[in-house]
Order: sequence, then C-alpha cells, then structure tokens
Amino acid sequence: AATTQIVEGLRAKIAAAGVKAVGQHLGTMFTLFFTDGPVRCFADAKASDHERFARFHAAMLDHGVYLPP
Repeated sequence: AATTQIVEGLRAKIAAAGVKAVGQHLGTMFTLFFTDGPVRCFADAKASDHERFARFHAAMLDHGVYLPP
C-alpha cells in the first residue's frame, strides 16, 4: 500500500508538470515509464522516453533515492 501511494504521488506531480508517465510496481520495487500508454511488455517499455527517464533517474540519485535503472 505504501508503494502504491508513492507511485501515485509521483505520477500526480509529474502530470501536474504536464508530463506523461506510467508508474508500475511489484511489492516495494517501483519504476516510472515516461509514456502515455500502458507498459505491458518489452516493446512498450522500449517505446518510452529513455532520455527523460535518465534525467529523472539522475535527479533521484542526487537526492539519495535509488531506483532500478
């Protein structure tokens, strides 16, 4: 439940900035895909905005948050 809250909070903040993102999690591990559609397979993940994710990932690391790459 806590991870769902974190993912939904991130998605809300990102949406407020006008950016499309899909948050997914399993247990306590989560990630975001910068895309406007669902991510159900590798092809969907591959079509997401990797450059935007790289910038997000680096910013999170700068703030001490370690996400899966």
